Amino acid sequence: MTDPAGAYAAFRQRQSLAPIAAFAASLDLELDPFQLEACRALLRDEGVLVAAPTSAGKTLVALFGLDQAVSRGERCFYTTPIKALSNQKHRELCDYFGAKRVGLLTGDQSIRPEAEVVVMTTEVLRNMMYSDLDGLDRLGLVVVDEVHYLADRFRGPVWEEVLIQLPPAVKVVALSATVSNAEEFGGWLELVRGNMQVVVSDRRPVPLFQHVMTPGGLKDLFVATTKAELPARLNPELLSLRGQPGRPGPSGRPRSTARGHSGGRSRPARARRGANGNQPRGEVARVLDRAGLVPAIYFVFSRSGCDQAVAACLRSGLDLNQSGEAKRVRRIFETVAATLPPGDLPVVGYPELLQAASRGVGAHHAGLLPIFKEAVELAFQEGLIKVVFATETLSLGINMPARTVVMDRLDKWDGTSHADLTPGEYTQLTGRAGRRGQDFQGHAVVVSHRGFDPQRLLALASKRTYRLDSAFKPTYNMAVNLIRMMGTERSRQVLEMSFAQYQADRSVAQLAREVRQLDHALAGYNQAAQGQQGARWAHRIAKAQAKRQGLMKAIDTRTGSIARQFDQVQAVLLALGYLARPEGADAANQLLEVTEAGQILARIYSERDLVIAECLRRGVFDSLKPSDLAGVVAAMVFEPRGDSTSISGPANPVMAAAIKRAERAWRAVEAAELANRHPATPGLQPGACQAVALWAAGRDLAVVLPACDLVPGDFVRLVKQVIDVLEQIGLASGNMNLTRRCQAAGDRLHRGVVAASTA
Repeated sequence: MTDPAGAYAAFRQRQSLAPIAAFAASLDLELDPFQLEACRALLRDEGVLVAAPTSAGKTLVALFGLDQAVSRGERCFYTTPIKALSNQKHRELCDYFGAKRVGLLTGDQSIRPEAEVVVMTTEVLRNMMYSDLDGLDRLGLVVVDEVHYLADRFRGPVWEEVLIQLPPAVKVVALSATVSNAEEFGGWLELVRGNMQVVVSDRRPVPLFQHVMTPGGLKDLFVATTKAELPARLNPELLSLRGQPGRPGPSGRPRSTARGHSGGRSRPARARRGANGNQPRGEVARVLDRAGLVPAIYFVFSRSGCDQAVAACLRSGLDLNQSGEAKRVRRIFETVAATLPPGDLPVVGYPELLQAASRGVGAHHAGLLPIFKEAVELAFQEGLIKVVFATETLSLGINMPARTVVMDRLDKWDGTSHADLTPGEYTQLTGRAGRRGQDFQGHAVVVSHRGFDPQRLLALASKRTYRLDSAFKPTYNMAVNLIRMMGTERSRQVLEMSFAQYQADRSVAQLAREVRQLDHALAGYNQAAQGQQGARWAHRIAKAQAKRQGLMKAIDTRTGSIARQFDQVQAVLLALGYLARPEGADAANQLLEVTEAGQILARIYSERDLVIAECLRRGVFDSLKPSDLAGVVAAMVFEPRGDSTSISGPANPVMAAAIKRAERAWRAVEAAELANRHPATPGLQPGACQAVALWAAGRDLAVVLPACDLVPGDFVRLVKQVIDVLEQIGLASGNMNLTRRCQAAGDRLHRGVVAASTA
């Protein structure tokens, strides 16, 4: 006899899961367990944090959430950390929903901003929350892609601003790389968003096998153990390699075993040994090609290293493409080149890029023009570029999975020194290996090099962790916007809800436990010190008391740390007149209001926001012609690279005088910061002013680039930042004459290689 209650419960469960089944059927795929779990959470009207490896299928969860929200008549936003990823997601969502239902907002582009689904960079959403509340009307769901980017010390705070301040009714789908503290991050999301489900998957969709390119060919990093549950052991053949460079053998195709897993146990065939010596990258590429391990991403941790690797491959005669493939590559690049002025092509290195791509080799780094990076990505995805030499920025979200990931070093330059790769960084980089639906296995290859330590590689490959730590800090723009919208006290409460404070408070709890343990120990020491050896116990007591004092100081430092930073920001703004106490209030009154100057600051989103606002107050931009205006603004956004030898400043006397006035504004800000113990705003950087002004004046790229010692990609990125800040200044100033000149400067900058680059 059937159970009516049980049958009805089963029926309701089938009904509740019907949208998931219909969604999977529409894509002709079967969802993985973690995807099903996340989709069920969305059907329960919960938000969800999905932490899973690269290419595991996190985006499908987001797509399901978008699909359900749109079917309910809600608007949805899909946020990404970079414009290139926004462009990519826009194309993908257009394929699913249809182009008419999907918009794009990146600062550079505005396509159907009122669409049902709008893709945007996270900064665009943050700015919208402060200035365009109508844009949030009917907003039901926000996807926050690459949410682990909130650990970035420059841009990460924007992610926390968004997550904290989104309206409570908006559901969040957060997509992250696999992080070791996902539960901690999920606990914070639950606190600030409410009703969040954490879904974690460590399973790679394609098993990863790890190897070392040795002088004798390709060898496994691990050897199998006798029991599956035991950790893999280092291949003893690698122990003799410590610090020895060499030339790779001519072959070495790995063969997998049925026991493949993320530990990387496989048994490649023994390769013929090559002569000792260095391992040229062209030779490594040949070995990978012969072993069937392409397409491959070869990570080189410098831009110049990527370019040198491509040049070395060409000099060696490397050619990985058949004639038909070479023709298809040329068509891709020629289509891109047609969007640029012919005279600029030699300046931006197009002939060399085309030659390399035709032979199946390419570079991918921030120094390239964005349109050339997109061409490399497309050719790589179509199997026409077999090996791409890339910096680690490629590991961020871009759709370029490969069969193999190669690294020829286990350290990188961090701006000040060579730092070892962390296990998290190694995991992120190797996460690109293995194309879902195309490869049965992915491969990670480290090339033995001078100083190579196989034991260190073993530690990196065995410990697959990536910890997410907040980089949040209050900014001047954030402070005036919060106070303007919700007052001083409520602003404090909002900032104390940051992930940074959440982590600090959790660490305080641990420190407090250590204090309690010390107090217990001290009680025992004091008791033992009473007819026993007083000197010996006195030493222990003094040592324990000193440790306790240090712990208490750490607790005091971390408790309310964000609120103290906010107090410092308010004090600076109060000193400079961007905030004021209400009339009649005394100094003890914590309530502040935003002044007219503060209203201007509220519309400036830049690392030097307060300096720019102070320049506006002081009339620094008044009467400057558009080209000079563009050059002066460049000094406020330019950040030279560590290896840059940029020219010191502008030759134009009008622009030079304006920059001197801007530097006086910066010194006024710095003085207020020092007086209130707040970290100083970085000084102005005039090195690219002349180049930007020349570009705005219509000069050719061949004249402009030597004036700033910038490579094309950096120059385009700088000009786009200048255009963005010019627009902010024009909107914030309230001066129609200045607004028109800002618009004219932006229009003059938006030409040639700048106009052709959408990313």
